[in-house]
Amino acid sequence: MTDKMKKKILSLVLCCVLISGLNSVQAFAASSDSLQNQIDANKDKIDDLQDQKNQIQNTKNQENDKLKSIQDQLDKKSLELQQSQGKVDEYQGKINTLQGKINSVQSDINKTSKDIESVEKDIEKKEQEEAEKRELLGMRLRAAYKTNIGEQILGVILGSDNLTDFMQKMTVITTIMQKDNELITEVKKVQEDLKSKQKDLSSKKSELDKQKSDVVAQQSQLKSAQQSLMQQRDDNKQKYDELSSLRNQQNSIISSLSDTEKKIAAKVADLEEDNESLQKQLDSTFNSINNEKADDGVASNGQAFNKPASGPITDDYGPRTNPVTGLKGFHTGVDIGAPLGAPIKASKSGTVVRVELNSIYGHMVIIDHGNGYQTMYGHMKIVYVQVGQKVTQSTVIALVGSEGRSTGPHVHFEIRVNGQAKNPHDYVSGL
Repeated sequence: MTDKMKKKILSLVLCCVLISGLNSVQAFAASSDSLQNQIDANKDKIDDLQDQKNQIQNTKNQENDKLKSIQDQLDKKSLELQQSQGKVDEYQGKINTLQGKINSVQSDINKTSKDIESVEKDIEKKEQEEAEKRELLGMRLRAAYKTNIGEQILGVILGSDNLTDFMQKMTVITTIMQKDNELITEVKKVQEDLKSKQKDLSSKKSELDKQKSDVVAQQSQLKSAQQSLMQQRDDNKQKYDELSSLRNQQNSIISSLSDTEKKIAAKVADLEEDNESLQKQLDSTFNSINNEKADDGVASNGQAFNKPASGPITDDYGPRTNPVTGLKGFHTGVDIGAPLGAPIKASKSGTVVRVELNSIYGHMVIIDHGNGYQTMYGHMKIVYVQVGQKVTQSTVIALVGSEGRSTGPHVHFEIRVNGQAKNPHDYVSGL
């Protein structure tokens, strides 16, 4: 076989190898694209659900703030209600005390009225007795008027048997006249006593009536004040009931939001579980490609990995709570804090096998370094390389950004070995 023929055959073999390698990369890209697209779609859904969950949490916080405000108003109104009821009860106690005084005064008035009624009957009886006595005295005076006293005395003298008889008859006449006068005097004295007693009782009754009027007036004022307090109490009670109703509505809203939040959390968990499964498939694809494809990258054997950007580690490799979602997970790389627009360099020589834009890492680049090693760079603002491009170590491949799920400018950097994420500290000196 001639040298010329050998060269042609060698060229043909090399072309086949290159085509085979290119097909392998294309097959890797197609397979990983399909899985990554599903992962990204799920992550987009997770982001949307997480946004909904955050909105619900914000709404819950607002509703809880409203509930706290309502509860504060309720506590204040409850205190006012207690104070109002205390004043109502205090006034009721005063009203009851005055009612006791009214009852006591009324009892004295009733007794005095009965005493007055009894005295009036006695006065009426004595007036009747006086009238009878006066009638009897009148009859005697009229008889004495018709008969001259001298003639009566002369008749007594003439009719007397002796001096003793005369003296006895005169004594009888004198005694009768004295008794009549004494009787009239006595009746008048009783009448005067009764009238004096009647006057005292009437005065006492007037005083009691005045006392009763004063107490009734005080009671009326207290009742008026109590009515105002009761109205205030009823207003407070109505406001308290309205606030209680609002509180119940707020609790219902918050409960409903919590139920919705739980449903969203369940959906997020399902999607994350689905993504975990897809990630396993993607990792499996990486492993398969790494095992099957020929090493056509830029030679980097013996070359160490370099830090791709200048800046401190802001989020290290390992378990963590996501700074954006607040969810617990595992950080598969390191975040290097760097100014916006700072250069990002290839950590090691290799071939660019992936350039894409997704919701997690924004602009993302994967470089294959051969022998199952890849590096990944994320959250970039501008990308300068494309799939299939061969790069040397420290080639500027992009600029620092804050694309995708990010809290500020930085580069997400990770190292994979046979598809498995590894701790970059184990490969990059001085990271």
